[in-house]
Amino acid sequence: MSVDVVALYDEGLGIRSVAARIGRSFEYTRVRLHQAGVEMRQHTASTEPDPIAQEFARLYDDRLSIRAVGEATGYPASYVRRQLLLAGVELRPSGGQTVEADQVAEYLASLYRRGLSLRAIRARTGYGYAFIRTRLHAAGVELRDPQGRPRKVAA
Repeated sequence: MSVDVVALYDEGLGIRSVAARIGRSFEYTRVRLHQAGVEMRQHTASTEPDPIAQEFARLYDDRLSIRAVGEATGYPASYVRRQLLLAGVELRPSGGQTVEADQVAEYLASLYRRGLSLRAIRARTGYGYAFIRTRLHAAGVELRDPQGRPRKVAA
């Protein structure tokens, strides 16, 4: 085996951490340790981040997503997220940067307010119908009915 699983485990890493480091599953790593005759430690949830967490935090602060940090370092995204939380990093909301989303919503709203239909906005921008409606609602735009009139408020 190219990576000494036993040595990593003996350094104090948990099975999940060893598995993440070698790019294998938890079960694969557990079986290899068992086959090597390693006495397993009691399972306790780690309260301290692994040393690699500092590298994760640096990359995350450089605006990489958790998934991108995992791809760049060879660790699963779930492991990266757990290490960032243990390191006390405040996670950004998922789904991208809200500034860009707000700019898109305002652009779509400006097109709609100039009289373009949802179909015309879709043809001009390439965005899907549902995306356009969602962004217009986020921008506080009241949608027109299919004839172009303001929608009636339900009583």
